[in-house]
Amino acid sequence: MDAKTFVLYGGSYGGFITLMAMFAQPDVFTADAALLFEASLK
Repeated sequence: MDAKTFVLYGGSYGGFITLMAMFAQPDVFTADAALLFEASLK
């Protein structure tokens, strides 16, 4: 594990939070996996 590597993983509501975190702070996280999230991209 590297102290500079942050990876998010979440399903359902956790997937939504993962997705929003990546959009809000894209320079903080190295990778993400948002599974079964619900979002309206209108």
